[in-house]
Amino acid sequence: MNHLFEREKLKTVELAPEFWELVSRARMDTDEDWGFIDSRIGNYLTDPYVSWAVSRGMDDLDDGVTDLSCTILAKSDIPLTDEQISFLEGRLEEEEYLPATYWLACALYKRGRKSGLIVDKWQEACKDDSSAGEFARSLIRSKRPKVV
Repeated sequence: MNHLFEREKLKTVELAPEFWELVSRARMDTDEDWGFIDSRIGNYLTDPYVSWAVSRGMDDLDDGVTDLSCTILAKSDIPLTDEQISFLEGRLEEEEYLPATYWLACALYKRGRKSGLIVDKWQEACKDDSSAGEFARSLIRSKRPKVV
């Protein structure tokens, strides 16, 4: 587990039992499971789940859980600290699972980070025929203010 983010807070905040079903389904990683996740993820874009995504989900060895974490970060409008942003930029450089890189690039891009690798991965995502690609393209059309 990375040491940077709100461990003590996570120990005291109980995440909804239904959230753990999303985590389990992310591990199974089938199209049916991702359809289930996509239909419910909007309920889990608040601070406790963003904290979980950064502090625990990103450290999980399962690609599906990493993908779920990156999806939460991309779809959430919860502000991230500079330390969290730096950590996620480092993870983008290391991450090998393509869907997770697309979501993570979107999370950083929508928060105003526009360095070379972030823009490259975001542009790559824009060309992809996936939910991450659809989300990346939506950032072009979005007029909402950037989340810091």
